[in-house]
Amino acid sequence: MVQECAEPGVSVSEVAQRNRVNTNLLFKWCRLHKGGQLVVPSTSVALLPVTVVKPKPKRARRASGTHAASASSAGAIEIEVPGARIYLHGTVSEARLEAVLKALARR
Repeated sequence: MVQECAEPGVSVSEVAQRNRVNTNLLFKWCRLHKGGQLVVPSTSVALLPVTVVKPKPKRARRASGTHAASASSAGAIEIEVPGARIYLHGTVSEARLEAVLKALARR
């Protein structure tokens, strides 16, 4: 997109809209590129498809003589790639998620 914006007569706003990117962000990328601060990685990064789904409701279990037990997890993340399915339950730290994604990228 940045290279396209460098062409004569090209509208940065139109490029941003066509690619569904915030116009101000694309202007920033162009400015960084012009200043030599935006570099193109030597290897391409694989993008993985993502699907957001609503979690299945869990049945609350009743302990004898007490109120229903509440679910201890704050959420869940499921990552599925060819040959692997990873479930992360509860609160997942950014560092732990980053480690999982890096491990998947090395596969």
